[in-house]
Amino acid sequence: MSQFLALVQRVRQETGTAGTGPSTVVAQKGQLAQLVTWVAQAYLDICNKWDDWDFLWAEGSLPVEGGATDYDLEDDLRRINEDAFYIYGGDFPDEGVRLDSIDFDKYRALKTSNQRVGPPIAFTILPSGKIRLIPIPDQAYICDYEYWREPEVLSTDASAPAFSEIYEDAIIWRACWFWASFNEASAEMSAHNFNYEQALNNIEARYLPAMNKYQARSQNNDLVVVAE
Repeated sequence: MSQFLALVQRVRQETGTAGTGPSTVVAQKGQLAQLVTWVAQAYLDICNKWDDWDFLWAEGSLPVEGGATDYDLEDDLRRINEDAFYIYGGDFPDEGVRLDSIDFDKYRALKTSNQRVGPPIAFTILPSGKIRLIPIPDQAYICDYEYWREPEVLSTDASAPAFSEIYEDAIIWRACWFWASFNEASAEMSAHNFNYEQALNNIEARYLPAMNKYQARSQNNDLVVVAE
């Protein structure tokens, strides 16, 4: 995949910005500094479009202690996959058991009845971001789970997007749109936005979970799909 510096260089070419290079993304000034900022923001805009991109998918493992119910998860966690949280050990089968996810508001209403000790059967995500196992673990276990990461900010010459370079046109055209907007170039804004939307559609087709498996998307709202 292309490095951050190469993406900025291409945006300079596409926008016809005067000069050459840049030779680095660090400590730039003037127009080149703007291009660096716009490319970095373009990448974040794409990553922030959805929180369950396949290119941000990851796995985690959590050692559980008897008597300890609340745990921190990975620092880069954006969203946990509530359908893929498994527990192993104790009397659980070797293949593990999937824990149920309980919405925190529902858990709060039933909190007084969830103070017993035993093998965990469910979990909830606290407002603090910690995970709480229910009931309080009676012994040591291991939990494995899937999650989606926060994207890394492009900041050095060698920084690179998390997705394949064949989809990086979306970054280019989004950054070019920022350039056109700054320069109040309406015709270029329209053209760059069209190219961006086309490129973004390609990324979504490649990296979003299948709609009939997870959720349908309409106007940026996730809708639960129930298979008939």
